Amino acid sequence: EWLKSCADEVMNFLNRDAWKKVPMSQLQREGRKPIPTKIIFKVKHEHDGSTRYKTRIVTKGFMQIPGVDYTESFSPVAMDSSVRTVIGTSLYFMGHEKEVTGVTDDTWTIEMFDVEAAFLNAKMENKMYIQIPEVMVLLGYVTEEERNQFAIELGMSMYGNVDAALLFFKRYKSILLKLGMKQCKADPCVFYRKNNKGILRLVLCCHVDDTIIGGFKKDINNFMNEFEKHLKIEQLGRMKKHLGVWWEWGKEENGDTFLTASMPKMVEEISEAFKRATGRKAKAANTPGFPGQMLKKKPDESHPMMLTEYRSLVGKLLYYTTKIGPEMANAVRDLSSHMSNPGVEHWKALERCVGYLTHLDKEMQGLIFRRPKKIQSISYADSDYAKCEETRKSISGMINTLGGMLTNWRSGKQDIVSLSSSEAEYIAFC
Repeated sequence: EWLKSCADEVMNFLNRDAWKKVPMSQLQREGRKPIPTKIIFKVKHEHDGSTRYKTRIVTKGFMQIPGVDYTESFSPVAMDSSVRTVIGTSLYFMGHEKEVTGVTDDTWTIEMFDVEAAFLNAKMENKMYIQIPEVMVLLGYVTEEERNQFAIELGMSMYGNVDAALLFFKRYKSILLKLGMKQCKADPCVFYRKNNKGILRLVLCCHVDDTIIGGFKKDINNFMNEFEKHLKIEQLGRMKKHLGVWWEWGKEENGDTFLTASMPKMVEEISEAFKRATGRKAKAANTPGFPGQMLKKKPDESHPMMLTEYRSLVGKLLYYTTKIGPEMANAVRDLSSHMSNPGVEHWKALERCVGYLTHLDKEMQGLIFRRPKKIQSISYADSDYAKCEETRKSISGMINTLGGMLTNWRSGKQDIVSLSSSEAEYIAFC
């Protein structure tokens, strides 16, 4: 299975003419050295529940030289709030096409697709050389002697390159603009298309190559057909899983569609990580944090308590909270303020947070997204004046909704010291 996977990965490069064999003498004349490569093996769990053996040949990008091998590297990805806004907009249209848009011969849906071997479809902007991967010798493409005498000049980008994501986004964006999509000003990874009457027909958001697209079924099919003329894609059908979040479809009594987001595998990972760190399961708790209490710094600045394990667990909780855990935002924010020197009290608070999450009923381990009442952004904010006893800074809390459907939430310590509760409230809204 792994050898077949390796062969498929090599063919991904050869079929796209991404590699060009050049003699090492050419590199010596240019004063260049080839970047080493490595192979990543991973068993992937697909949307349909099956498993797949995945091999990826990557470069050791940390050895690239800025200004020589690449210039810019930053690439945007869709914000979580944008993903939820696209979902909310789609739910608003679904089942109410005639009422909202006047369309009677088509239905609105949400689907997903991803680009096969995404980074291999982006042309290089700077000349770059890599060593011939060892697996090429194992598969019989080259001999060991040839591997030492030749290098590979990249025609297309590769996974591992510092600028790989940026180069792919430039290609991806140019294709979407050619297909008549317009880029959103608020989020560069959201694109949309309207008809001549100004009615929204398509909206999509991309996280590198994982794309959620909402629109009328006919428009989505036409878009997919046109897009495949430029890049090879895998159509994943109705939205099920996106960035670790599982989406389940349901129907209200009135016929409206709703979605339930859950992360069962992440909850299991958090539970197992806590058990490995402490040797026992977390005690059950009814709330994620201690009501009215805020953690303080550990008096002894030396000897942090299980620092690596603490940071790992809080990182997992932060990811879960960002995706589907608004009720945990304040508790996890408090935990993340003590990443450098956790003590006993911080571990007790962490256990409470883990215990709350892992002992929820399965029906409660998720966030329900119902149809917005209207396409209107409504925000709520509050503050806890001078809550931090060490800095006297206030704590802000904020949620955003799209016609009543939750799209964003945040809890954070304010940057400045407020002189009154009114000022703290004002800053919370800013």
